[in-house]
Amino acid sequence: MNFNLKTSAVAAVAVVSLVATPVMAAGQIEGGNIYRVKNDTQNTTFGDPVTAKPCEVVTFKVRIHNPGPDPINNVNVKATLPTTVGTSHSSMVTVTAADANPTQITDTAGVNLSSAARLSYVPGSTQLLDPNNVVLNSLPDGILNGGVTVSSVGVSTQQIRFVQFKAQVDCPTTTTEQPKTPATPAAAQPTTLPETGPEAGLMAMAGSGALGYAVMAYRRSKRALAKKLLNR
Repeated sequence: MNFNLKTSAVAAVAVVSLVATPVMAAGQIEGGNIYRVKNDTQNTTFGDPVTAKPCEVVTFKVRIHNPGPDPINNVNVKATLPTTVGTSHSSMVTVTAADANPTQITDTAGVNLSSAARLSYVPGSTQLLDPNNVVLNSLPDGILNGGVTVSSVGVSTQQIRFVQFKAQVDCPTTTTEQPKTPATPAAAQPTTLPETGPEAGLMAMAGSGALGYAVMAYRRSKRALAKKLLNR
């Protein structure tokens, strides 16, 4: 084959290959510092990290921006929240879309506590917001498990979306002391005048046994005899 003809044939095949293989355009998930947190109780601005105290509420927020050229669909947002007790907690967010390039972006945001405690997710707090931080709708309580889905994100700045959720620092547990029941005073014992005389001495020595019973019988018989003598 003539060299020029061979070269022309190879060039023709290359052109056909380029025509047959379409260029796959894709959207993107913007990376960088896209995940931040703020202290709601202290009304701070979003930052990373923030500080918090027991019982205070914080909000984690991720920014989803698609620079283009194409929209991305079924964007999944998943976050982690440590369940251990500590003075420093780091949450990681993962944003995924199958038709994005790259398909996945991650970032972290942290909370430093004044004392060791646990962060707990606030049920019903996950929301989808527009570029102006206006709430578009609430999202299911699944961001810490399988994640939540944002249907689509376009390429304009007006298509920027935010997903946020709240967590609370555990409050210290307090124990309520039960009131003490006042002691019941002992019942007053009846007082009797001490008996005197020889019979009392016998009673003291005899106590409550058989001898004491004999002394009591003697006293009764003595009184009966005295009464009989008076009646004569």
